[in-house]
Amino acid sequence: MSFWHVVMGIYGGASAALPTGFASAVFSSRRPEVIFGGEIVMGAISFLSTLAAELGTYAITATFEDEVGNPMTPTILTWSLVRTDGTIINSRQDVPIAASASVTIVLQGADLAIFAEDNRKRRVVIEGTYTSSLGSGLPLKAESEFSICDLVGVP
Repeated sequence: MSFWHVVMGIYGGASAALPTGFASAVFSSRRPEVIFGGEIVMGAISFLSTLAAELGTYAITATFEDEVGNPMTPTILTWSLVRTDGTIINSRQDVPIAASASVTIVLQGADLAIFAEDNRKRRVVIEGTYTSSLGSGLPLKAESEFSICDLVGVP
């Protein structure tokens, strides 16, 4: 059986190696799995440890691989930027991405603004479709959460 996983990391940031033997984990049934390299994984959400600078630039790279670690190119990809309550940030909803085995999403300026009563947490949501031995047009969904550093000198 095949399944996919997504590796998300921070462009230019430190990243640990992917866990070995993940593809050989024992499950009674298979479903698509999500792995985010070098970061804390909880369910299908990764928690990136590097803080984004308020109103700065922050790049997140998503890499798509099959069950044996070979690069996999999804059929269709989009991304959205949301607060943890689901509120869309800076009109970044269903932004198309050129399908590739690795994509970099660059957040900047207003994408990284802090609001009143804000927990400073954001999620990049990747959605799309892929084809594998399980079928074609299968849904792909993953989220990566990061925090924004409230800079004292930024109004």
